Amino acid sequence: MNEQQQKMQALGRIAQEKQHYAANLFSKRLNSEFFPKEKLSDLWREKTALALQLSPPMASRIPLADFADVLAGCENKNITLFQFGVMSNAIEAVSANQLGMCPASYFDLVKEVVENIKHYQARINAICNECDIQAEKEISMKKAATLGEKGGLKPVVGEA
Repeated sequence: MNEQQQKMQALGRIAQEKQHYAANLFSKRLNSEFFPKEKLSDLWREKTALALQLSPPMASRIPLADFADVLAGCENKNITLFQFGVMSNAIEAVSANQLGMCPASYFDLVKEVVENIKHYQARINAICNECDIQAEKEISMKKAATLGEKGGLKPVVGEA
């Protein structure tokens, strides 16, 4: 394998490392940042808790332990962005009849859900961009060293 091929392989590993680093940052942020509680009505909280009870955990496509954390979050005033996402999916998966709601009340709930999801999506996109930028900064030194660019880290050759 020549030097060029080795550099290309190293850059591929660095790109994977960057993606992994950004994904870990993103996951930490989703599980530590709270959805604004003032945006969530009592009706949303009540019907979301019911929707989670009506939804099988497998439908959420998350581990059972995470689903249990989401259920516990129903009783908290502060819910993380991750919990909000699972709760929103649950409420989208049930009908007005399942929630025991009349059409007018259900319509009001759906309007609130739509507005909350818009806020959630905007926040998720911003977090994703922030994590990508942070990962790029973190990995750029390795990339520069691999390419042997000036200002980057140089491999050290020494005697033991």
